[in-house]
Amino acid sequence: EFRRVLFRSEGKVIPAKDKNIIKLKLIDGSLDEPKPNKSNEFYQLKFKTYYITLNLREGQTDSIQKKGSDMTISEARKEIKRLKKYNINPINLIVEINKRIVLSFANLAFILIGLPLAIKTKKSSKSAGFGVSLAIIVFYYVILAGGSALAAKGVFAPAFGVWLPNIITMGAGLILLYRIIER
Repeated sequence: EFRRVLFRSEGKVIPAKDKNIIKLKLIDGSLDEPKPNKSNEFYQLKFKTYYITLNLREGQTDSIQKKGSDMTISEARKEIKRLKKYNINPINLIVEINKRIVLSFANLAFILIGLPLAIKTKKSSKSAGFGVSLAIIVFYYVILAGGSALAAKGVFAPAFGVWLPNIITMGAGLILLYRIIER
């Protein structure tokens, strides 16, 4: 049964005298709870400051869930199914799964763009090569962050938004490689 969904922008752990109690101070967020007698409808409470006390002796630790970035892919898929059962959009978890797959292919993207650049640059300009490499990496991660954010907001499909930096980087690398081979 789904009890609460809590979103917050920042929070703090407040020290407690009792070691079995955790006190949390959440700032600028919202709390979604099901309406009484209607478990599939929610009402939302927006807050500036919200305090939560978790009593570890009462077994409340089971209700503390992992963030999407801490879950394995199989855990994230199970959570997506669970959220869909309650008509909650699991877009952030879908983006997270896609991001993990995309980052494993980032090496190929960097090789495809790095190979023609390494062939083109002269041996004496090592600092220029370092600068170009740094610019490409920064560009890649800015596009990844932007694409992920736009995918999470629903502007792009999750796969497209997250794969965008690989598409751009691999495309640029293939174009540069084609130009070098053509000569």
